[in-house]
Amino acid sequence: MTTKKKLIEEIENLPDFLLLETLDFICFLKAKYTQQNRQNQENNEDWLHQYPFQERLEQALEWNANNPPKSSNLEALEAKLDSYE
Repeated sequence: MTTKKKLIEEIENLPDFLLLETLDFICFLKAKYTQQNRQNQENNEDWLHQYPFQERLEQALEWNANNPPKSSNLEALEAKLDSYE
C-alpha cells in the first residue's frame, strides 16, 4: 500500500474531532516547506549580489537598457551566412 493510500485510510478512520487538527497540521507542513523553499531560492541567488558577479550583472543590465531588441531581417542574415560558405 502506498503512503498516500495509507494516509487516506487513516484519515477516513479518524474521529471527527481529530479531522480539524489533522487539517491544521497538513496546512502547517505545507506552509513550513513553502517557506523553506522560498528561503532556499533566495539563498541560491545570493551569489548574484557578490563580487565579481554583481558588477557583471550590472553591466549586462546596463547593456540591455541601452540596446533594445530590434527586428531582424532573416533573409538578409541567411544571405550573409551563405556568403561565408
